[in-house]
Amino acid sequence: MANPDTPMGLVPRFNGDGTPWNGQTRRCFIAAAATNDLVVGPGDVVILDTANANKDATAKCPTVMRATSGTELYGVVTSVVLETADSTIYRAIGTARYVNVVVDPLCIFEAQEDNAVANLDATDPGLNTELIVGTTPTGTGISGMLIDSTAATTIGHDLKVISLVDRPDNALGDDAKWLVQINHHQLADNKVGIGA
Repeated sequence: MANPDTPMGLVPRFNGDGTPWNGQTRRCFIAAAATNDLVVGPGDVVILDTANANKDATAKCPTVMRATSGTELYGVVTSVVLETADSTIYRAIGTARYVNVVVDPLCIFEAQEDNAVANLDATDPGLNTELIVGTTPTGTGISGMLIDSTAATTIGHDLKVISLVDRPDNALGDDAKWLVQINHHQLADNKVGIGA
């Protein structure tokens, strides 16, 4: 049976020690004039927004924006905070919204591969791969981010491949779901301060 084609960005599954993810997130702010002003939804990877004009005026929440491939990553959005009963589940372009973000550098996420060239296989766990930054469709509000189906020892790649997701509806091949960990995290030890 073919794997279902269900892109969802990155979804937290396990803590670094292998125990199930405990649901912990940090509330973050996305400015109306975010430096990378794109739709942001559950599953999207974010980085710190260093523009002083965009910072949360209360200083109580880190200010983030949607990530691009090849940068140090801050975390993954699990939800966009609803403001009214009519609020979208995504942050629309040009709007200020709060989001809940998994910021644990050791968290392990599930993500779908992109099948662009080949498929990841049994030799790839332990190697690194890139984040494929697709758009977040407003129809679903769920991230379209994927992981590159090419893995390598390259230290600069965004993510580390942990293993294939062990589930009856998942197997090696097109649209396989993999467990990955952020390889370059903005909260990792001994980092230069991030700011404007």
